[in-house]
Amino acid sequence: MTAVHAGCQPAVDILVEEGVDLETKGEEESFEGFTALHRACYESRPDFVRFLVSKGAGVNAEDKLGRTPLTYAAYEGPPEVFEHLLSKGADLEKSVDNGGVTALHVAAAGNQKEIAEMILDRGMIDVDVTSFALHNVETPLHFTAHCDESCSVVRDSDAVAELLISRGADVNARDLDDRTLLHKAASYGCVKVLQLALDRGAEIDAVDDVGETPLMCTGHMIGRRVFDSDACAKVLLDRGADVNATDAGMQTVVHKAATNDCVKVLQLALDRGANVEARDDRERTPLHCVLRSETFRVMVGNDAAARLLLARGADVNARITGEQTILHVAAEWGRVNILQVALDHGADVNASDRHGENALHMLVWPSDKRTPEGTMQAAQMLVTHGINVQAENDNERTPLQMAEVAEKSFPGLPILEFLRSLEA
Repeated sequence: MTAVHAGCQPAVDILVEEGVDLETKGEEESFEGFTALHRACYESRPDFVRFLVSKGAGVNAEDKLGRTPLTYAAYEGPPEVFEHLLSKGADLEKSVDNGGVTALHVAAAGNQKEIAEMILDRGMIDVDVTSFALHNVETPLHFTAHCDESCSVVRDSDAVAELLISRGADVNARDLDDRTLLHKAASYGCVKVLQLALDRGAEIDAVDDVGETPLMCTGHMIGRRVFDSDACAKVLLDRGADVNATDAGMQTVVHKAATNDCVKVLQLALDRGANVEARDDRERTPLHCVLRSETFRVMVGNDAAARLLLARGADVNARITGEQTILHVAAEWGRVNILQVALDHGADVNASDRHGENALHMLVWPSDKRTPEGTMQAAQMLVTHGINVQAENDNERTPLQMAEVAEKSFPGLPILEFLRSLEA
């Protein structure tokens, strides 16, 4: 297989002439179970494919995932390789891997229109056949809006999508999570497939099993990557998508975009009349969502979404469940730049929550949510902006008194010395 990968025809010739077993399977992690023919199809080498087949390579051999050489030819092309394998006995009915993914699914993912036509013309695979890969159930049409496992390569396979729809594919077919083609296309930024699906009657505000519409998917993060789906958001909004639709958690696309720092989507939604003060089922406004802990971009300090929301009139002193403002939450998570943005926009530095605690109280107990440096920066910023360091909570404790209690469990707290210095 190394000779095939290197594209060295003389080496391949020599190995075959010396009687190397063409059914020997590789053990490399990414190519486990590959024969030389699998690799030739994967590398899209028609010359090697023809040569290996002529020497008796098994056209229906399966790799670790249950995929035959035909499967890889369906994705990589060119069409003549796929056609040649069929002419030499490759079995379409056997080209179904361990996840139920057929050659038609793979051709759809690779935007191989000619290959998809060959498959459909043989009538052996239904246009709406479903896979069960990755614990999901998807038709080939779902695969036309495709992202690889690493979320690094996206295929916007509009040519195959158009073919499948013309052959009767259900444009509103749902996967196991009730997601349609529009949901997938919007999630991955596949604007060509998205437009085609809408032109062919896709339901623009279809909801999945958690109540999300395709528009909400444009504000998603997938595999710690945001797909800059503003083009899809614009198309959906231009076609009449409900900008204030809510999911099962009462979140709108503005909550989603704020959570994932999708600033372009956020701006588009606000331009089209999205409610900047919409509340979810935990009473969070989009402004609070810029501090969601699971959001990778915000964790490294991007405050663009917060600035945009505030510029569009978001209430900087809005309170969530527990009567906390964004200052409380930003302090708790050590998001110093969000803290600064909020203070710059007039946040009430002395706002207290339902326990009577201000943002400085939130910094006293050590937390894995923030670094020691973040704690001290936040404390200094709050003091600079005039927070009442003598404020008592409902237990009649000031931040200093709370820090003295915390010191017993966590000796050497820098904030304790800082608070003491303020009273010196």
